[in-house]
Amino acid sequence: MKKLAKNNQKHQRKGLSSVVGAVFMVLVMIGALNVILLAMRQQDSVTQTLIDKSSASLSRLNEQISIADTRVTSSNKLNMTVINTGAAAAKLASIYIVNETASPKTQYRFDLNSLGVDGRQSKTNIGSTSPSLPFTVKSDTVYTVKVVTMAGNSAVVKLTPLKALPLKMAAYMIPPSITTGENVTILFAVTNNATDTNLAQTVSPQISVSISCVASPTCASTLKVAADTNVLIPKGTTYLFKSVYEIKGPVATTITFNASLTNAKPGNYVIEKGRIISISSANVANTFLFARLVQQPEMQVIFPNPFGGTGSGAQAVWGAIVSNPTEGTMHVRKLVITGFSPRANSNDKIICNDTPTAIANMPGTGTWSCPATNTAIWKMGASPVSILPHMSEAFWVKMGAPSTGGSNDIESLLVNYNVFTDWGQFTKTGYDMGLKGAAGNHPMINAFSSKVIGSLSTANMVGVMNVTQGQQIKVNATIANFVSGVNADAGSRLVIDIPQDFSSVNVLSSTGFNAPCVPTPFSDGSTQIACTLTAALSGTAPNDARTIQFTAIAPAVDINKLYVLYLLADGTSEGNTFAIGPVGEMILRVTTS
Repeated sequence: MKKLAKNNQKHQRKGLSSVVGAVFMVLVMIGALNVILLAMRQQDSVTQTLIDKSSASLSRLNEQISIADTRVTSSNKLNMTVINTGAAAAKLASIYIVNETASPKTQYRFDLNSLGVDGRQSKTNIGSTSPSLPFTVKSDTVYTVKVVTMAGNSAVVKLTPLKALPLKMAAYMIPPSITTGENVTILFAVTNNATDTNLAQTVSPQISVSISCVASPTCASTLKVAADTNVLIPKGTTYLFKSVYEIKGPVATTITFNASLTNAKPGNYVIEKGRIISISSANVANTFLFARLVQQPEMQVIFPNPFGGTGSGAQAVWGAIVSNPTEGTMHVRKLVITGFSPRANSNDKIICNDTPTAIANMPGTGTWSCPATNTAIWKMGASPVSILPHMSEAFWVKMGAPSTGGSNDIESLLVNYNVFTDWGQFTKTGYDMGLKGAAGNHPMINAFSSKVIGSLSTANMVGVMNVTQGQQIKVNATIANFVSGVNADAGSRLVIDIPQDFSSVNVLSSTGFNAPCVPTPFSDGSTQIACTLTAALSGTAPNDARTIQFTAIAPAVDINKLYVLYLLADGTSEGNTFAIGPVGEMILRVTTS
């Protein structure tokens, strides 16, 4: 029995050992499996980390941010433009602003809350409005600004205030020498020659001009074209500011331009000088009569348009003002006016179909005659008429009684003027007029200057007016009809072209013209007055002559100058059946004293 019990115990121990071994084996396998699973999880984690790292690196490589524009607003706020030239969108994380002037340096950090900048796009107004940073920029402080993205990229810019950065400046006066009353151009070049910093603000030029004469209407500068303002000049670039001034002053006057920038660094400016010179006898100007390389006279003409018709017995004003723009005395021996009809073999009698009537003191000597059809001649008396340098003389006459073969109207006739002087014969051509040839009375329309408002009297006619530089001149510009009972139509206009350089033009009276009758200035410095007749110019008082009285200030001159005042007209006559277009070229002689 004992032996059997021992055998049973032995068998029980063997069974228990098998169970324990199996359990142990299971535990070993579970442990091994856990190790394998842990290793796999670690491998997955490392792989994901590598993937995330690669993705972040790729994103970082695909965003390329830079600060394209940085400035300070008028309210002292930072205003930046950030550009992303990469393919991936960038998210702006924060902005750092370092006060480089403070000791020690002070840094400010502001969150941008992942402000997005898409690929190949830009974000503007960062710091001022999108978003607005609670930071005020000081005008005397240097700053470094750094923008950082969520991917770790960054862009840095340095800002320096204008008053702390000396800029390269240059000024040029074009032309360097001028005559009085001319315009001068100032080119002011400003270069931002900084290499490691940007200007913290836009710049505006400050240009002052001084003239070495006592300030007066004849010694003054007037700004005609102002230079640009609030210009941003990036580092390494140059901006050219352009200003135009009108300068008046006597010969040998020095013109000094001082150019700088608003809030520029003290001592950062440039000076450019020029001078006023006299006009040589060969200079050409378009505002006054000038001496050419060939010594010759100039002629300013007067003639009616239209020129009446048969039977009226009236006469209109014809003639020319002979001007001497040279430095020598000129002697006039003969003046010829010739009319040419466009019709071949015609019997058109344009001028000199009656006895010409001389106008007193225009000139004071010599006689007018009609040696042939369509030819009027003034000849000297015992001696020629002498015209001193830079002076003029009027040769005016009244003629009438035109007629045409077949009593036909002629819309276009040519008129020539020839003057014979001790320097030779000179001609002025190209004038055109119309002749009303139908039977009956027809208007004769002239434009001229007069001493008296609304006067047709030849005793009051003025061809040459004298004025001292800088002084006011008063002109009575008159349009007249010398034939009673026939009209220049209401709505026709008297046109006055006032030459360049005459300033402060003001209409004093314009009775008989529609209101408003005001001057119109032009960009070239000239002025025009063009006013419309209220009623027809009937040839019967008070509608026989209507006057626009105006004043103007004469320009500064360094020598006596002869300016041309044009008195013209535009409109119709006799119920819109014939155009009007008289020509009256008057002389305004401006003297130095």
